[in-house]
Amino acid sequence: MAVELDFEDDTDGQSINIKRTWNFTVDGRLLGDGESVTIDHNGKRRLPGKLEDKDDFARGWIAKAALPAHLAEFFLFDGERVQNLARREMAIQVRHGIEGFLGVKVMRDLATDLRTYVGMKRSEVRGADSALLLSLQEEVEAIDSRLNELRDLQLAAQERLRHAERECDELRSRMSGMSGGAVQSVKRLADEQNRIDRSLEKMMGDLTELLGGDFSLALAGTAVREALRNRLVAEQRLAKWESGLESSRGQVGRFLQAFAVAEPQFQPALSETQREILERKAEAAWTAIWHPPADGCAEGYLHPSLSDLDRARVIENLDAVSKLGQESIGQLLHEMNGLRDEHEKLKNQINTYASFDSVIAELTSELDKAVGERSQADSEIRAIEREINGLDQARANKHAELQRERVHFAEAQPLIAKADLGEQIADMIGPFIEEAVGGCVDDIATRMTDAFAAMAHKSNIGRIEITRDCEVRLIPRIGTDDIRSLDQSAGENQIFAFSLISAIAQAAEVRFPLIIDTPLARLDAKHRENVLRHFSDRAGEQIILLSQDTEVVDAFKDAIGTRVAETFLIEHEGRSGSRAGRARVTRGKYF
Repeated sequence: MAVELDFEDDTDGQSINIKRTWNFTVDGRLLGDGESVTIDHNGKRRLPGKLEDKDDFARGWIAKAALPAHLAEFFLFDGERVQNLARREMAIQVRHGIEGFLGVKVMRDLATDLRTYVGMKRSEVRGADSALLLSLQEEVEAIDSRLNELRDLQLAAQERLRHAERECDELRSRMSGMSGGAVQSVKRLADEQNRIDRSLEKMMGDLTELLGGDFSLALAGTAVREALRNRLVAEQRLAKWESGLESSRGQVGRFLQAFAVAEPQFQPALSETQREILERKAEAAWTAIWHPPADGCAEGYLHPSLSDLDRARVIENLDAVSKLGQESIGQLLHEMNGLRDEHEKLKNQINTYASFDSVIAELTSELDKAVGERSQADSEIRAIEREINGLDQARANKHAELQRERVHFAEAQPLIAKADLGEQIADMIGPFIEEAVGGCVDDIATRMTDAFAAMAHKSNIGRIEITRDCEVRLIPRIGTDDIRSLDQSAGENQIFAFSLISAIAQAAEVRFPLIIDTPLARLDAKHRENVLRHFSDRAGEQIILLSQDTEVVDAFKDAIGTRVAETFLIEHEGRSGSRAGRARVTRGKYF
């Protein structure tokens, strides 16, 4: 049995043939090595090298020549995938799309492989490391392990938060659809309660950020900070003096050489003993010039682990800390207490209204539960973020100390040097991914805006904006306020997902057929024609629609009639007495 795919590019005459073959025994069992893939490029067979795995070679060659694996979901998808994507938060949709477009998974796999490589290399030279180096390495690894656990917990809590928010939105939507003064009052109070919840969440984040920063240093007092600052300035002067002394030592030899050949020469010539005495006296005199140390130098180092750059940064930070005050925290706590009191009053009012109607009471109870779950999840996220921030700082300090210890071994231990380089590259990948994602958002937002405008039947959205963190803002045609909080219809949510897929496929600039299975599933008639027109009008590309018999017909067929190059009808033929069957394909019969 074989499956064969032919790709032809009309613009440059390129052709690719990919054939996958399975060989079976007479009784239908697959032979042990009975599966193979062959590739012909422009009529020439492509073969792996002697050291290459055949399957890896085939996958890699196809990915480079036709379509990288991380882009496949944007070129081959079905209506169900669009629905699933539309159910996600917009920011999650966009980040998923951009990360898929960039192949972020490959980069994250690279970072994981590099860290495995680093661990392997360091294990090979573990016997050569000092006890301190081993201890520091184990501490950093323990912090990394805990950070991984926290990030998993963070993802789980974020998912619970999103679920609770969706449930709150659904319950409020159901309550808003009811009639009666009590219901309207409950809805208004619930909306106000939701506003207060979000204000409290923001204030708690501001408070955490303030307390987690330099405020703790401010509480130490001016005398302690000033003493530390003076000490660090004195150590800076001592380091500068020692550096000057060390660099001057190399000049003594040059001075003595020049002194020996300078005119006039000693008459009679100095004996060897006299010359040695003269050189020692010159060296002693040269050194005496540098003593005692300059005024203001420290008598020694209380902070030997700090570099000159570290001392300067600490001094700068101490100067900034002195400007902090307590008024901002006091004001923030006062506002938070006021909002909590107001929140409690609203809750009591909602409970009072809920007693009027059993349905409202039930919805209110469910809403309270969902709000509580959301609050709990939000609290967990904030607690986890605080611990992550603390561990990140602790890791940075330990990692810096570890790096200083490794300097002593790097030249003598090539394997450690390689491991350090691998770790530096692995550490760089995370920030690089964020920078790469941030660099794509403007282009993706522009393409999404164009696609959304082409497919949305009726919308007041003028443009789509995406921040570097992939947060989405829906800007109206008139005004600049974000209208994302307004309820969007299911159709509009699907159009947003379609727009993302279209934007990624266009931005990728890959010449590959776009294959859509049941493209119009669950779309209303108003949107179907626009979706068909948008995707079929992608100039220079091939679109393959796998459609049910009620989808691309009548007016929808006419909308893309000029773009249809070929049609096929696929009909199932069952076999008598068997659940198995086969597909019969007829060209030109679909319509």
